[in-house]
Amino acid sequence: MMIKSGIGTVRALFDFIVAHGDEDGVCAAAILERYSPGARILISGPRELSRVLLSIPAGSTVVIADIALPMAFGQFGKVTTNYRVFYIDHHPLPPGVAEGDLGFQRVYRDLSASASEIAFREFGGQGSEPLAIYGAIGDYMDDTPTVRELMSKQDKRTVYYEAAMIGYALSEKHEPGFSARLAHYLADKVRPGLIRGLDELAVYGLRHEYEIMDFARSHGKALGNLAYVENPPIIGYAGKAAFYAMGYLGKPVGVCVTEREDSADLVLRSDGTLDVGSFSRSIAQEFGAEGGGHRRAASISVRSSDVDRVLRALREAADGLVPSAAP
Repeated sequence: MMIKSGIGTVRALFDFIVAHGDEDGVCAAAILERYSPGARILISGPRELSRVLLSIPAGSTVVIADIALPMAFGQFGKVTTNYRVFYIDHHPLPPGVAEGDLGFQRVYRDLSASASEIAFREFGGQGSEPLAIYGAIGDYMDDTPTVRELMSKQDKRTVYYEAAMIGYALSEKHEPGFSARLAHYLADKVRPGLIRGLDELAVYGLRHEYEIMDFARSHGKALGNLAYVENPPIIGYAGKAAFYAMGYLGKPVGVCVTEREDSADLVLRSDGTLDVGSFSRSIAQEFGAEGGGHRRAASISVRSSDVDRVLRALREAADGLVPSAAP
């Protein structure tokens, strides 16, 4: 579903690009910087988006890419009135928030495409095609008509290898500054294989993924139709742990729980049978937490005291899909 709102066609040169730090966000940011050279790239997520925006001078033209709007939209909406905001995203809006409530200059939303693809369709110039493909691959959204068309003009082995380099390097060096620098290099038309040190980081990331595979195989537990694993040994690989636990145990839903001092992060993966993004948003609303995502990938951050109740709700949702053979 493609949604556009706001004023008519606008040629906007952005002062700031605020993007998510994963592969899709980084590639979307690179496309946008090519469109608007000199724009400063800032990396954020839903929880820190208000704080990041407040660091930007009032009156700036800002494009936000690949960041789901925070659940506490009322407070966030007040912050955005200080800027001329363009919004590129593929996440559902927070419960109770309609398109007309956003008040942004222009909104580009497509729930069926990656943010990189949307950025390419609206702002991409010649040479940005690989960036759109990398971002789509990174978000497992590379089977759209646009990406298939772009892929037909590329060597598949090359672009998948380059996308893997970016993805593994970002998993290995999970830092906003690194994500911003990488986006800038890509915007400067530097192919991933020519970015110094990216190949080494990617190899380390791949090796760590092998460790996560073994961890999920040995520590994963079946809770009905839910595959469960907790406290992975490497930061930044919770999603992979949930995915591999789900695969090894043959379950439609996987979750990885990472415990913190007084809270916990739950990263969810699904084969698509259960919409874990909708589940996360409803749970976040119920528990006054932050959560959201897509049908196949989502996350929730909750108080430690609420983890057991959230897991019970997730298991009930998973067990409601098909009859469970596991205890």
